[in-house]
Amino acid sequence: MSIKILDRRNLPVHRTARVNSLWSRPGLARTVCLLAIGIGCVGGIGATPGVAQQDPFGSPAMDGGGLFADPGNAAKPSDDDDILAEDPVKKQLLEQARRGDEQLAASIASLARTGRWAEVDELLKSISNRKYSQAAAASMATQIGPAVFFQIKQQADVSDEAKASLDRLGAALIAQNTGADRLVQAIKRLDSPSKDQRLAAARVLLHGGEAAIGQLAAAAVAERSAESRSRILQTMSRLGDGGMDALQQLAAYGTADVRSRAIESLSQWDADANIVFFAVALHAIDSTDQERQAATAAFAKLNSGIPSVDLAIQIAYRDLQDQAASATATDNDDATTTIWTIKPERTGVTAQTSRTMLAAYRDAADAALRLRRMDIASAANAPWIQADILSSSLAYRVLIDPDWGDPEQIEEVLQLVGGVDESIILTAIQRAAGQELAATGGTDPHAPNARKGIETAAMIGLIRLAGSPHSQLQPDRLLRSNGGRPSILVQQASSSTPLIRYEAAQLVSELADGSAYPGSSRVQRTLVEMTRLGDRPSAIIVETRPNYIAHFERLIDSMGWTPVTVGSVGALQRAIDQGGDLRMILSKTLLSDMSPIEMVDVVRRASNGGEVPLLFFDDQGSSVQDMGVTLGQSRWSAPMALIDAPVSVQAFDGILTDVQMKRRLPALSVLDRQRFRVVAQKRLASGENE
Repeated sequence: MSIKILDRRNLPVHRTARVNSLWSRPGLARTVCLLAIGIGCVGGIGATPGVAQQDPFGSPAMDGGGLFADPGNAAKPSDDDDILAEDPVKKQLLEQARRGDEQLAASIASLARTGRWAEVDELLKSISNRKYSQAAAASMATQIGPAVFFQIKQQADVSDEAKASLDRLGAALIAQNTGADRLVQAIKRLDSPSKDQRLAAARVLLHGGEAAIGQLAAAAVAERSAESRSRILQTMSRLGDGGMDALQQLAAYGTADVRSRAIESLSQWDADANIVFFAVALHAIDSTDQERQAATAAFAKLNSGIPSVDLAIQIAYRDLQDQAASATATDNDDATTTIWTIKPERTGVTAQTSRTMLAAYRDAADAALRLRRMDIASAANAPWIQADILSSSLAYRVLIDPDWGDPEQIEEVLQLVGGVDESIILTAIQRAAGQELAATGGTDPHAPNARKGIETAAMIGLIRLAGSPHSQLQPDRLLRSNGGRPSILVQQASSSTPLIRYEAAQLVSELADGSAYPGSSRVQRTLVEMTRLGDRPSAIIVETRPNYIAHFERLIDSMGWTPVTVGSVGALQRAIDQGGDLRMILSKTLLSDMSPIEMVDVVRRASNGGEVPLLFFDDQGSSVQDMGVTLGQSRWSAPMALIDAPVSVQAFDGILTDVQMKRRLPALSVLDRQRFRVVAQKRLASGENE
C-alpha cells in the first residue's frame, strides 16, 4: 500500500508506509478502511460548510457545476483518482518488493500465481544487474519455488532478459544444493546419534540430485560399518534408480576393494536385479577373495545356489544379448538420459547426460566387458561369445566417432578384447549382417533377443578392424574361407547399405591385391558403381503421367536429391541395380506390370534395395485401406508407407523420420561420395580387379 501526494507539478509521489502487517490482520485492516473513510468525510465537510444546502443549483463553490450546469464544465478525474483505483493487491506486492531480496522474491512468486506477468517481468528485469551472493540468490530462488519458476519460464509475456535473471537465481540454488562440501558434511551427519540431525542431513541430500547420488555411491563403497552403509543406501534409494546404476559401474570398474563393497551394496539394494554382477564377481579371472565372498553371500541371500563357471558365463552372455537387442531397438532421437562414468581414481562416479540411444549401446559395451572378465574359451559357444563381445565393443565406439579406426583406436580395442583372429572377425561380420548361425550351446537364433537386421555401426567397425595391419590377419583367410563361395566379408560388397557396401569393396580390393577370389565380380560391380557416385543422393520415381512426373521431380530436386524417373517395375529394378546413394522410392499404386505387393518383393530382393524407404501414393480412388493392410502384412522390415499423392515435401516427413529413427550412422555426405568415387577410380585404374 502507498500513500500518494501531488507535488507542485501535479505528479504522483509515493511515500512508503509500513502496512503489510496491517493487511495480514483482517480486523485491523477493516478499522483502517473505516478510519480512512471517516477522515475523508470530515475533510470534505470542513472544506465547504453547508454548500449543498445553500445553493443546490449552481453555486460557484461547486466549481460552477451544480445540478443543471454544462457537463463540459464538470470537473475531470485527476491522475490521482486513477492511481487510487489501481489493483490494491498489485500495489501491496510491488511495495513489498522494495523491502528486501526475500520480499522481492516472494512478490515475484505471488504476482506470477495471480497472472500479473507485466509486473513479474518488471521485477525480474530490475535485478538483472544486481550482484548477489550465492546464498542470497539461492534463498530468492527457494522463495520463488520450482512450480512458479517453470510457470514463468513458459510464459510468453515474460521477456528473455527477465527469464535470464530467473535462471541466474536458479543456477545459484543448484550450485548450493550440489556443492560437494555441503553433501559430504550431510553424509557424515547421517551417522549422527541425533535423529533431528539425521533427518536434516537426509533433506540436504535429497535436494542434491545426481550430485548427491555420486557422493552417496562413493561413500557406500568406502570403508565403513554395515549400519552406516545401510543408512547411506536407504537415503540413496529415495533418489531413484540412479544409485543402483552408479553402484553397478563401481562393481564393474572400481578398484578391488571398491568392487567388493559395491557387490555388497547391490545385494542390499536389489539382489534379484543384479545377479549378473554377482555371477561375474564370483568367477571373473581378476576377482579378489573379497569379491567372491561378497558374491557368495549375495547368492545365499537369493537362496538360488552358487552357479558354476559355465552357468555364470551363460548368464552374462544372455545379459549381453539382451543389452544388444535393446540397443538395436532404441530409436535414434533426441531423448536423453543420465549415465554414470567411473572417475580416474576408480573410487567414485560422475553423472553425464547422454542420448538414450548412445546410452543403450554403452550398456551393451559394458555387458561385453563384464563377460570378457571370465574365461570364456571353455564355453561351448565361445566363438559366438567372442564375436558378440567384439561387435558390441566396436558398435559403441563407431557410434561415438563415425570416423573411428586410427591405429591407436585399433590397438585399444585389440587389447580390450584380448586380440582377434580371422574366425572371430568373420563370425562377428556374419552376426552383424543379421545372418544367424545354427543354434548351439543354448542360444536360439529365433529367440526374441536374437539379433535381426544389419548392425551398421558394428559392421563398419569390423571392416575397419579387419583392414588394419595391427590386427595381423591373413587376407587369404578373410577372402577364401568359404570354399568356392564368396566369404562373408566379400558378400558385404553387395550390402543393401551404401556405406557398408563401399567400405567392404574398398577393403576387399586392397586385400586381394590383384589376385583371384570367389565373388570378385561382385566387388568389381560395386567399384564401378562407386565411380558413378554424384555429389547428390538420388530418389527413384515410378510414374508415367507427365504432369505428375514434373511435379514429383520438382519436389525431389528441392530436397537436394537427384530424381530418377522410370515407368515400370522392370525399369525400377534396373535403376536399383545401378546402385548409388539411393534415399527413397516413390511409386504410384496402379502399375503396368505387377501389383504393389509384388513390387515390394522385387525391390527388397535386389541387393541394393533391401533397406531403401518405399513410398506408395494413391490418387485413383482405389481401396486404400485394403492396400494398406496388404502392405502392412509384408514380411520385409525396411520402411514402407502408403500416402496420398504428395503435394509438398512435407508428405515425406513421416517415412523420413522413421528412417532417421532407425539410422545409426550419418548418411553419406558430399565428401564421402567424392572420397569413394576417387578410391574406386584408382582401384580400377590399377587393373588389380580385372
